[in-house]
Amino acid sequence: AVVGLRLYALTKRPVFLYWSRRMLDWMNACMLAPDGLYWDHVTAAGTIDRREWSYNQGSPIAAYLLLYQTTGDATALARAEHLADGTLRAFSGRWLSEPPQFAAIFFRHLLELAAVAGRPDYVAAAEEYADDAWNGLRDPQTGLFGSVDTATLLGQAAFVQLYAHLAVTDSGAAASQSPLPAAESTDRGSSGGRADRVLARRVPRTQPERAGRTGRPSRTSR
Repeated sequence: AVVGLRLYALTKRPVFLYWSRRMLDWMNACMLAPDGLYWDHVTAAGTIDRREWSYNQGSPIAAYLLLYQTTGDATALARAEHLADGTLRAFSGRWLSEPPQFAAIFFRHLLELAAVAGRPDYVAAAEEYADDAWNGLRDPQTGLFGSVDTATLLGQAAFVQLYAHLAVTDSGAAASQSPLPAAESTDRGSSGGRADRVLARRVPRTQPERAGRTGRPSRTSR
């Protein structure tokens, strides 16, 4: 559906939009679980793997967002937000047990949705996961996510992508010079910003006076 909608955006050929809608309709008829999330896949034997992973939700979010952007269908945008909200509730408290490459797909599309729908809470959710992963999954000795035995190239790439998307999100916010919501302003301080924390993750500061309670740079320190 995502590929079809991208082709439709480029060519305006109705056949691509038609098949993209059909694919989404099939997903809703065959893969949508009672809790509002999507199951994983159909096996070669024709049975449904009913596990729910974060990337299973990220891809439909991307598809519904593209459908809204290419057609102006407000229902598609509402469905993307509904799915994003449901996923954040369902995975609350267990993000660090999710494979990082799966979470990266979800949060990438969540940030894209945040930019279109005007949802700073989605950006905050991506930031929270990024901070929790930095503190809970990263080996300070190697700088890698996971131990020497468990760290994978795919896992590292997932976090590189996530932090890059957060940095781009900050750049866009800075360029627009839009004020931060009051709750976020209190949390980050008058000179705070996500870009500083993304840079701090890339080049961690080790001075004790600049470290927060978890040992990483605090949100308001410089």
